Amino acid sequence: VVRDHCVAYINGGHVFLVDMRNGVTLRISDSAKGNRNAGLTIGGDTSVATVCDETRVYLYQISTQRLTTIGGVPGVKCSNSATDGESVIWYGVCDQTGIYSYDIKTQRYGGRIAEGISYLDIDNGLVVYLKPQGRVCHVYGIFTEPGSEELRISTDIADQGPSVSGNRVVWVKSNVVYCAELDFGKAAVGKPLHQRPDLITLPAVAGHAGDSRIS
Repeated sequence: VVRDHCVAYINGGHVFLVDMRNGVTLRISDSAKGNRNAGLTIGGDTSVATVCDETRVYLYQISTQRLTTIGGVPGVKCSNSATDGESVIWYGVCDQTGIYSYDIKTQRYGGRIAEGISYLDIDNGLVVYLKPQGRVCHVYGIFTEPGSEELRISTDIADQGPSVSGNRVVWVKSNVVYCAELDFGKAAVGKPLHQRPDLITLPAVAGHAGDSRIS
């Protein structure tokens, strides 16, 4: 994964960070543990990865080269972590399975914030995820701020994803990539734009309607 001048990758069971400005490579994972490639992300001044024992999430501050761990609760398996540099989110499997959060600045746990599953992402405090409804899943979103209300983003089911950047959210259904553009305005939670809220108008692609897919 890449963010600004930093690249993070896994090799030989460990996480490495490359500073593209000077070419310096650092191993940022604990030398005693290998790491699973699940949720390796960079956000702001923070790199995040889940470890192989599935109970902890590594939090690495790039500027200070400080490595800390969050999680580690007995009986709780963590996977698919992500960060926007302000918060860390991950999928926790336990008695109350769902998405959990951690505030980096205050070093406080936000607890379980959503019922979603392990496909998740975060940017600017907006968490997006798949939420099961019966045998299918839809794309939902919620802000990490306490008291935020859950937002349904997709009007139809989703197979995988989603990913968020700014006010745009993308996901996949039946090998088609869909995109929603959110209008936050002054409200605490944004709402999808256009009459078909899980699509945005895009230039036409040969053989496909411009507002129905982007690949």
